[in-house]
Amino acid sequence: MSTAATPAISVVIPLFNKERSVARCLQSVLRQTHPPAEIIIVNDGSTDGSLSVVKAINDSRLVICNRPNGGVSAARNFGLARASHDFVALLDADDEWRPDYLEKMARLIRAFPDAGLFYSAHVDFFSATKQPTTVVPTLPPDFAGCVDIFEFSTGEGPCSSTTVLRKSLLEKTGLFDSRLRRGEDIDLWLRFALRAPVALFNAPLSICYVDAENRAMNRPCDPQFCLISNLDSYAEAAQKNPSFARYLQRMRLAHLCNFLGGKPCEMADPQREIDELDVRTLPFAWTLINKTPRPLRWLVFKFLVHARRVLPAIKL
Repeated sequence: MSTAATPAISVVIPLFNKERSVARCLQSVLRQTHPPAEIIIVNDGSTDGSLSVVKAINDSRLVICNRPNGGVSAARNFGLARASHDFVALLDADDEWRPDYLEKMARLIRAFPDAGLFYSAHVDFFSATKQPTTVVPTLPPDFAGCVDIFEFSTGEGPCSSTTVLRKSLLEKTGLFDSRLRRGEDIDLWLRFALRAPVALFNAPLSICYVDAENRAMNRPCDPQFCLISNLDSYAEAAQKNPSFARYLQRMRLAHLCNFLGGKPCEMADPQREIDELDVRTLPFAWTLINKTPRPLRWLVFKFLVHARRVLPAIKL
């Protein structure tokens, strides 16, 4: 299978009340060294001045689609349906790309024509002094190749503003699950990774503004609409793929760590999750937590976190 020398890439940007950041987002798209073929803005019922900001930008590639508010997944699905090209780059209206983002993605598409999902690392921008990246430390800088995202940590995989997907593969994977309000993007990436290779460019080519206005991740979410509370839907796939099963376990443990550390947890019943841990497959630390009475588990967890700083062999 061959790929065109210069793949045409559509861009889909869901927009809901991002008046202060959407211009920055769009300017980053217009500055790309590999120009986008089209830029589809899905105005998801914005009630602020977002739409006026977009209309003030004069570019023939810009297409504005208006729809009643239905959430980011429904907006992305709406935009995907209207994309004219098989390769579609997703970008949230409060994030931005480095000027060479689409150029590097096009390079991945040419080099790995059988892949279904292409992505880069990114910078999580909190403030001028806190900008962690999702570069995979076990891979060389600027590595470009196919990877098994199930072997990565839960923070090293794709995110919505760093991803180009092959639209034709959606017939097998399905679209974004509009019922989910948290983790809906990860859910789709997992379905892609179960069906086709995933290609990574291991450099931070986009900036995700964690403290941006009206950010969905900063709003409370009913656990029933969070991906972490719906992992049972992957049970059959996990039985067939040990690497995927281990990835799902790491997802659960990461959320349990948040819960035991006093941070908000998206699980419907984290204490039950701890009770049902298969301790035969887990490190001693989690076996100990599992055997501890519920009211004391957070104390044991905090002790183990402190001990890990002294004894790195203790694994959480």
